[in-house]
Amino acid sequence: MALWAAGCTYAPGNPGLGPSGDARVIDGMRVVDSTPPSDDSSIDGRAPFVCAVPDTTGLVLCLELDDPSLATAALDASGLHHDAMLSNTSVANPPRSVPITSQAAQLTSTSSIVVPDSNDFNVQTFTLMAWVQREASVSSNHELGVLDVQGQFQIKIDDQTRLKCSLDSGGFATSSYGSAVVINEWDLVACTYDGNQICSTLFRGGSGAGMQTCQSVQKTISTQSTNGITIGDVATPIVGITADHFLGKLDSARMFTRALTVQQICLAGGRTGC
Repeated sequence: MALWAAGCTYAPGNPGLGPSGDARVIDGMRVVDSTPPSDDSSIDGRAPFVCAVPDTTGLVLCLELDDPSLATAALDASGLHHDAMLSNTSVANPPRSVPITSQAAQLTSTSSIVVPDSNDFNVQTFTLMAWVQREASVSSNHELGVLDVQGQFQIKIDDQTRLKCSLDSGGFATSSYGSAVVINEWDLVACTYDGNQICSTLFRGGSGAGMQTCQSVQKTISTQSTNGITIGDVATPIVGITADHFLGKLDSARMFTRALTVQQICLAGGRTGC
């Protein structure tokens, strides 16, 4: 049976084009526009490659990472076709378990997930977020990369295992340090900037209130990046800090061009009781 998404179907061996004439090849399968059938199949209880957020306002990237094998590519479900190129990644086993069961990516020291650059990422307000399960310690003066919009803003984990949100203004980084990202636990992490505050927000596991730390800053974010978004690594390390790959599992990487509130982050992460 073909795997269906809003406006798309995975149809191996299907040479036809959908109504819009759009077609792409992902993991050796042709992606064509079509209308989903009434007996829509699903992954973790929802239609695959439809971004599972209640409000898509400002959504410019949504990697649900539900693609078969995660060998070479991952479809962007934002509708903007910012598909990621993958290498040395695999499907995590076991998958993410909170707050639902969801396919995730397993990342190692040689993994690479890169989204090609786009003007959609050159913004002055943003939210970056993802579900992560850290599986390795962090050495002194090192940091782990989670999402890096290269030369502009990043989610990282510092050498005290704190969630670290940074933005770059003319080569000078400003960071907000949040709560600890616990090893071997699924945590929802997010970084936001509304033009006045950069905030780090952490939801530990599938329950509990969000923990947010903010720092006041009013800066113009650099928009000189030409390398897109790196996931699971730090593409633009700070001088004196060694950048390491994120070792562990990652799921549902998203970017908005607006700063979400704690409640909106909770809802966009699929949590209940927000």
